[in-house]
Amino acid sequence: MKTLTVTILIIVVMIASSCKSLEKLVDEGRYDEAIVLATKKLAGKKNKKTKHIRALEEAFQKINTHDLEYISFLKAKKDPANWAKIYAYGIEIAARQDKITPFLPLISKEGYVGSFELTDVRPILLEAGEGATEYEYQSGIDFLEQARNTGNKFLAQKAFDHFLSVGRYMSDYKDVNKLLIVTKELGTFHVLLKIEALPGWADYRAIPSFQGSRMPWTTFHTDFAQDVSFDAISTLVIEDVVISPERETVNNFIESREKEYYTDLVDANGKMVKDSLGNVIQVRQVDKYKAFITEYIRTKDARVNGLIRTTDFGKGLLLSEEFFTHDINFASDACTFRGDREALSDSLIKRVDHVLLPFPTDGEIMEEGMRAMIANFERHIRNLSFEHMYDDDLVTFK
Repeated sequence: MKTLTVTILIIVVMIASSCKSLEKLVDEGRYDEAIVLATKKLAGKKNKKTKHIRALEEAFQKINTHDLEYISFLKAKKDPANWAKIYAYGIEIAARQDKITPFLPLISKEGYVGSFELTDVRPILLEAGEGATEYEYQSGIDFLEQARNTGNKFLAQKAFDHFLSVGRYMSDYKDVNKLLIVTKELGTFHVLLKIEALPGWADYRAIPSFQGSRMPWTTFHTDFAQDVSFDAISTLVIEDVVISPERETVNNFIESREKEYYTDLVDANGKMVKDSLGNVIQVRQVDKYKAFITEYIRTKDARVNGLIRTTDFGKGLLLSEEFFTHDINFASDACTFRGDREALSDSLIKRVDHVLLPFPTDGEIMEEGMRAMIANFERHIRNLSFEHMYDDDLVTFK
C-alpha cells in the first residue's frame, strides 16, 4: 500500500511539472522551445487548454517581435555583410510560422481564441536574398582580384567560398558558375611526389596514387609535367637501411611428465578385491613419459630510417619535415621431438606443428620496409599544410 501511494505521488508530481514546463520556458525567454512544446501539447487534442494557447501566443509574439526588430536594426546599419544574417532570421520566422499555421484557428475548450499575427516574410527574403547574393558575388570578385595580384591560393579559396555561397540565394547568378571553375583551378595546390632511395632500392620506388585523398584543394602528381605549375615537392628520403645477419638458434632439452590414475585391484585369478564394506579397492598407478626436444629459432631484423621533406617548388623553402623509423622483425620457430608425445606441454605441441619458415631475403625485407615507408608517406601528405607557404621567415632548404 505504501509503495502504491509513493508511485501515485510521483505521477502527480510529474504531471504537475509537465504542466508548468511550458510556462517556465516562456518565463525564461526560451520561446522557440516553448513553441515546439506547445504544438506537441496541442496536436491532435480536441479539448485544448486555454493556458497552453496563451503560452504559445506569448512565446510566438515575443520571439517574432524580437526577430523583426533585430532585422530592422541590421538593415539600419547598412552593412552589406548583414544581408546573410537578415536572410537567416527571415527563414527562422517562416519556419516558426509554419509550425503553428496548421493549428489555426486555435480555440480552447473554454472558447478562448488565440491571436497570432503572421508576418509575410517574402519581401524580407527577397530583399535580403538579393543583397546577400550581390555581397557574396562582389566579395568573391575582390578576393579573386587579390589572389591574381599576389598569387596567394588561400585568397582564391576564399573567393571560391563566396561564389559558392551565391547559390544559397540565387542560382546561375551572372557568371558565377564560370568563376567557380576559375577559382577552383587558381586555389588548388599542385604537389610533386618523389622518392630518394638508397642504392639497391631502385626496384621499390613505385608511388601509389593519392588522388583519393580527402584534400579538395590539393592535387598530387607522381610525374613531372611541363603543363603543371607546381607549388611544392614532397620527397620521401630513405636515409639508412640496416639489416641484421640471419640468426638460427638450436636448443636441445628434455621434457618429462607423469600421469597419475587409479585402477581396480584384482587378485591372481583376475577377480576384483574388495574391502570389508564391499567396496572395490583402488590402486594408484603412475605412468612416466619422456621426450627429447630440439628447438629451432630463426630471427632476422631490419631498421629503415627516412624522412619526408616538403619544400616550396620554386623557392626551395622548407615547408615541413618529418622523420620516420620502421622496424622489421622476422621470427620463426618450430620443434621436433623423439620419445613420448604425452610428455609435451600444450605449448610445445603447438610448436611441434609449426612449419619453420625460411629466412626472408634482403630484397623481401627491403620491400616490406618500403611499403611501410610509403604508407607513412601517404599519411604525411594527407595532412600537408600550406598555411606558411606565404610566410617571409621560412628557411631555404639546401
